[in-house]
Amino acid sequence: MGTLSKIVQNKEELPEIFSAQTGSGTHKFSQGLANSFASHVKKLAAPFRQSEQRVGCFVATREDVVSWVQSRLASSAATA
Repeated sequence: MGTLSKIVQNKEELPEIFSAQTGSGTHKFSQGLANSFASHVKKLAAPFRQSEQRVGCFVATREDVVSWVQSRLASSAATA
């Protein structure tokens, strides 16, 4: 998250939508990767959600990502 934090702090341009493609096949590797990614973003409280239009694709808006990064920066500053 270090680079993303710096980008948010410097108010650099970010894409409108972030996406992560985990695979869309019925192969157990694709399904396992999607499940692992979903579990990981849930643990991080990251704003990614499964796309309704594309199987195996997780998306987040720029606003949600920026808000998430800012909240993590604030919480790490509070514990420092």
